[in-house]
Amino acid sequence: MSSVKKVPFLIVFCLFLGVLFPINSSPTSTSTSKPIGWTPVDESDWAIYMAAPAYHFKNAQMYFKAGDKKNAMAELSRGKAFLEFQKQRISTAINQIDNLKKDIASAAFSDPTHFNSVVKQTLNIINRKYRMVPIDVGGSTMFGEAHEYHMKKAKESIRNSDQSVSADEIRQVSAFLKLKAASMGIAPWSKVDSVAAALERLAVKVESGKIHKEKDLEDVFKKATSIFRNNKSSAEMSKAMK
Repeated sequence: MSSVKKVPFLIVFCLFLGVLFPINSSPTSTSTSKPIGWTPVDESDWAIYMAAPAYHFKNAQMYFKAGDKKNAMAELSRGKAFLEFQKQRISTAINQIDNLKKDIASAAFSDPTHFNSVVKQTLNIINRKYRMVPIDVGGSTMFGEAHEYHMKKAKESIRNSDQSVSADEIRQVSAFLKLKAASMGIAPWSKVDSVAAALERLAVKVESGKIHKEKDLEDVFKKATSIFRNNKSSAEMSKAMK
């Protein structure tokens, strides 16, 4: 992967083909307190994810002031979805401890390593330092199509001759593409890093005023989304193996 500092990120074992922002999805309890798995993610990408509620609420305010209630409500829903996901992280931490208690209640359970691992990773879920997402939030598509939303915004900004905003949107496209790739367990990462580098070059060109046409963005965006071709989510792969 790239040289940017990485922070832990929990693999999301769920399908990414549903609605982008399911508001009422709830955590699915695991049958045991098995420790959760990891995959690395750039800290800068996670910062963009954490800033998503503020981003969408700001857009909602803009639409509301313009009298566009429909888009204002849509943006509020997107921002709320990220908040809901944070709530689900806490629910997952609680489930981990509840399941560990069930394990301890079993006369056969006597593994201190397992005990310590579950407790540590449960605390990691709620520790801001680790910036995690639970793997057992069923039906979430938080990273499923977020990159497409920001692609649309980047093209809109180019049409409005706002190069600075367009460049910022392109960098958000890159962040959410990498987050989705991480959650799907896509490999090799060299392919993902190559796409991220291409998007950063595009953002720099847009910032410098070298790109003014929407088509120039479209060509790079198509190449970027190609990393998901012939790749399946972890849940799909697991199902196929049964």
